[in-house]
Amino acid sequence: MSQWSWLVDYIREQGAKLNPPTMLIGEVTASIPNFKVKVMGLELDRDELWIADFLQGRELLVGEKVAVMPLVDNQQFVVLCRVVRP
Repeated sequence: MSQWSWLVDYIREQGAKLNPPTMLIGEVTASIPNFKVKVMGLELDRDELWIADFLQGRELLVGEKVAVMPLVDNQQFVVLCRVVRP
């Protein structure tokens, strides 16, 4: 290991902080009004979720897949839309 490898690791770590969050695919586990989505093994409830306004009038059914984007703090998430495989 080079004497400068610590510097390379540090630069990578600092640069990673500026990377935008990655979009995730979640699964609806409970419909509105008790809306819940499971993402990467973590079940998120309505206190942790925001939902796109056009989805408000549409029933998201248990088992449907949704595109989810974490906010910068990774404590809250935005449900962007329902997604399907072609």
